[in-house]
Amino acid sequence: MPIGRLVATALMLSGVLVWAQSEALQSVTIPLRNGQTESEMSSIAIAVRTAAGIPKLSLDTSNRAITFSGTPGQLELVRSLIAELDQPSFAPIPDNSAGRGYPVPDGGAHQARVFYVKNAANPQAQQEVMVTLRTLEDIHSIFPYWSRRALVMRGTRQQLEFASWLISEIDRRTAPQADISDGPAQYQFAGSDEFARIFFLKPPQSPQQLQQKFIAIRSQANINRAFPITAAQAIAARGTAAQLQLAEQAIKALP
Repeated sequence: MPIGRLVATALMLSGVLVWAQSEALQSVTIPLRNGQTESEMSSIAIAVRTAAGIPKLSLDTSNRAITFSGTPGQLELVRSLIAELDQPSFAPIPDNSAGRGYPVPDGGAHQARVFYVKNAANPQAQQEVMVTLRTLEDIHSIFPYWSRRALVMRGTRQQLEFASWLISEIDRRTAPQADISDGPAQYQFAGSDEFARIFFLKPPQSPQQLQQKFIAIRSQANINRAFPITAAQAIAARGTAAQLQLAEQAIKALP
């Protein structure tokens, strides 16, 4: 076939493909009904786009609405997530044990889910939990919505199970009159010889003391996946049983 005809055929096929893809996209405008500020509207929009993989959105702050463009499956996920996040300020923060995962269209084994860091005292505390999840289990599709103490994320079943464990442990140990006398919390990753451990530090640590212990864990136990959680007075780390034992010894050796 002549080169010119090949090029023309390729262009025609690519044009058909682009047309078919654009035909599959739809738009939906969803009003927010609970008096969110412009900043809160933006946080909801970005969190939902991150979890659902939405290619395009726009904010209409005057009419308090968000328009999403995506496939029908993506828009169904958007509706589910918006329904969970668009709650009045006085509504109680849900318990994570009652949460559910939403299938992500074309996401393979991935699901989307909203978790709640119920006892986070400020956005920094919530941010620390988010960075810990990224550091220990490579959960990168995650975005906070502070007004509901929410972390909206997308991940595999194992990643979401780990997120549920870590957030529950942080919330349990930072609750009023929490008892942290039962030692570190530990989680084993399926099909791996690695564990995650949260070292809750006593007595209360200054930021400098916490940083010293964090550096000691990384250097003395050769642990690269670790992060200090200041609000919880804790350090979360991932490694083998031997590495985590060295990490515990490094912590105990410092005041």
